[in-house]
Amino acid sequence: MGKSTLCHQVASDRHYLTFDDHAILTAAQQDPTGFIQSLPEQVTLDEIQRVPELILAIKAEVDRNRQPGRFLLTGSANLLLLPKVKESLAGRVEILHLHPLAELEKEQNKPAFLEALFSGKLKPRITQAQQELLG
Repeated sequence: MGKSTLCHQVASDRHYLTFDDHAILTAAQQDPTGFIQSLPEQVTLDEIQRVPELILAIKAEVDRNRQPGRFLLTGSANLLLLPKVKESLAGRVEILHLHPLAELEKEQNKPAFLEALFSGKLKPRITQAQQELLG
């Protein structure tokens, strides 16, 4: 389960936009302020690192409307490493770092996972790159 799937499950009542969608990405880049002002009250913006131009528009909107939790920003990059973001969002943002979920956390049928683990039936998940490193 990735962060996008997790957001859909945990915040299913929110409007969801991803900047992996070219049309949404283009609209946000062309008019960051207008884009942010047009959004509904509760929105998830996924892959926010693809549109750093939005950060100042989000800051202005948060300063205008201090409703907590209005924006849920997700991405595969650390937002605080983007230029000017740390200063722009100081006091306006809460950062939550998500680590990969363990098999036990992902497994819907926990006893089946434990049974497979201890019986030796659990197949290792090794990527091609890992396999090449192992020889």
